[in-house]
Amino acid sequence: MVGIDANYPPYDFKDENGNAQGFDVDIIKAIAENQGFGVDVVPQDWEVLVEGLDNAQSHVVMSGFSRNDEREAKYLLSNTYAWGRDALAVSAENNSIKNLKDLNGKKVATLADSPYIPQLEEVIGQGNPSIIGKPSAFLAFKELATGNAEAVLADEGVLRYYAKQFPEVNFKIVVGEGEAFEYYDMIIITPKSENELMEKINTGLANIVADGTYAKIHEKWFGVAPEKLPTTK
Repeated sequence: MVGIDANYPPYDFKDENGNAQGFDVDIIKAIAENQGFGVDVVPQDWEVLVEGLDNAQSHVVMSGFSRNDEREAKYLLSNTYAWGRDALAVSAENNSIKNLKDLNGKKVATLADSPYIPQLEEVIGQGNPSIIGKPSAFLAFKELATGNAEAVLADEGVLRYYAKQFPEVNFKIVVGEGEAFEYYDMIIITPKSENELMEKINTGLANIVADGTYAKIHEKWFGVAPEKLPTTK
């Protein structure tokens, strides 16, 4: 079983029938097809995904997880299957916001209870009411769409998905400079005991990158070809 987040479009989400959809879903299914194994993708709450590996409920989890020492010590981590980075969404006519420092004095929407909040507080001030925390990236985006916020800080891939889904909202994506906008890797996680499965995942990933399947999936969900391809070695 593959565990994914139930509410993180376009990477992972449930459709109106409760079926798993998204970029991650298409990637793991393409890898499985390439390597000849079956997958059952089950949307779950993000907070319990890794716990599913510990209690043998899941064989694989993926949903924006990045590589770190704690995960390296406890689990098998795949080669990088995608690169993420954060970005700002602003009105297409807005030429004054180009980096985090330009947000001072502006209303900014982002995910509540996320690392984005302290990042913004460093610029705008702790507890500043100009920081609008919302329970989902979509609700943060709605603040920009309705004119209640001048910017949204979120994952670039999520913002590109909204650009594709809501062309009537006249906005642009700004990737600033500095550590806040650097690429981070996304990896697939399995228990330490799943060496053979992880080998198939890495081999399948390399194959779908080489044959163009990966690029097609990326363009389907984000509307653009990948700027940076996965690590396949």
